[in-house]
Amino acid sequence: MKYPFQTFLPLHLLWLLQLLSSTICRGAESDGGLDLDWNPFIDDQIEDTATANAALQPLAEHTTLKDWFTPIVGYTEDGAERARSHILETTTRFTLFPDPQTRNGAFAYSTFVFQHPRTGRWKQAVMILSLTPGLRGEFIGEAHFPEGLSSAERYDAWQRLNSIAAWNREGILRQFGSLALHF
Repeated sequence: MKYPFQTFLPLHLLWLLQLLSSTICRGAESDGGLDLDWNPFIDDQIEDTATANAALQPLAEHTTLKDWFTPIVGYTEDGAERARSHILETTTRFTLFPDPQTRNGAFAYSTFVFQHPRTGRWKQAVMILSLTPGLRGEFIGEAHFPEGLSSAERYDAWQRLNSIAAWNREGILRQFGSLALHF
């Protein structure tokens, strides 16, 4: 004698399996903790860092500090704010090298010191700007001095970078216009 539910057993199992699988899939879709694209701006960050790295090369080659800076950070709002603050200081000096991609444009570099907002440690870095006559300047990024340098190594690099910084704020504004240091 056959029981009536034995003939429907495979249908019941299929129905339960389908119900269970759709619940699991919907749960994964709605769980923010499983979101694989947690930073939609990562492509922009990679591109900004590559741009900063390329813009740093004229200075790095001239000062024989090629492949020395680490990390090199592309545009960030924190970095741009540090650059704006640094530019306002009367003692700020700049080094300029031609930008091969813009007619009459230049990359401007300036060394500065800042306190890292998370670690509280003081860091030395070089800010990188792109300048074009008559246009608003563009903050490209920062190149940080490597961690673990001795004080003599830091001093030597600092002196090497600052010894070629021949431009002051007024000279930049005369050469590139009143918007050059506004970004």
